[in-house]
Amino acid sequence: MDHIDKISDFLNVNPNYLLTGNEKYEEQIHTINSKEEKLLKLFRSISDKEADVLLNIASAFVDSIKNASVEG
Repeated sequence: MDHIDKISDFLNVNPNYLLTGNEKYEEQIHTINSKEEKLLKLFRSISDKEADVLLNIASAFVDSIKNASVEG
């Protein structure tokens, strides 16, 4: 039971679905926070080429944060 939330997040399903199997995937409510919503709106407003560039920049940014936290 301690790992249900982590497993459901990884599979992008509702924890109740894992436990009961009764909830259909299409019926699940997926919520995002306000920052995720803002990022999604920005991401959807740019071209595919620009999105690829942005994803590369974001990936490098996250990697640099992880490296800084390991070093510091």
